[in-house]
Amino acid sequence: MCFTDFQLVGALLVLVAQQYLRSNASTMGVEALCAQANNFNRMSDQLEEMQKECDEMEQEVGTPLHDVLEKMSQRFLELASWTVPFIAAAVMEELEPPMQSFFTVEWVSNDSLSAEIEETIHELLGQLRIWLLPFLFARTLKSALEMLVLCYLEKLLA
Repeated sequence: MCFTDFQLVGALLVLVAQQYLRSNASTMGVEALCAQANNFNRMSDQLEEMQKECDEMEQEVGTPLHDVLEKMSQRFLELASWTVPFIAAAVMEELEPPMQSFFTVEWVSNDSLSAEIEETIHELLGQLRIWLLPFLFARTLKSALEMLVLCYLEKLLA
């Protein structure tokens, strides 16, 4: 297998993973999506380790292989980041039931509904902190908060 074949296999693997997520993210759940993002990051790390081994090879083989592995590592890191909106959407899906009461008469008169929403958010964020690598957690938190604010404003203006 030559280096271009290796690049092709890597590109196909990334495309298959993207298609799988597009098709199945809505049914995977938060924890499985977090695991998938972390797996993509681990794959990137493993490819970086393989790059180091290329330094010990003859230059005519090691350098092109190093370059291919570097590109594939970057693609998997991008794929881990690409998973973030799917995770944030899954978080919002879990928040949907308690948020249905936003700005209703019951919500205004019942403090326990606000407490339920706050507790659900707190619990989800605690799980995300455990399930995700720190850089993925930060990106997911930002994305989920943006979605939460948008939902809040839509309910307020409805």
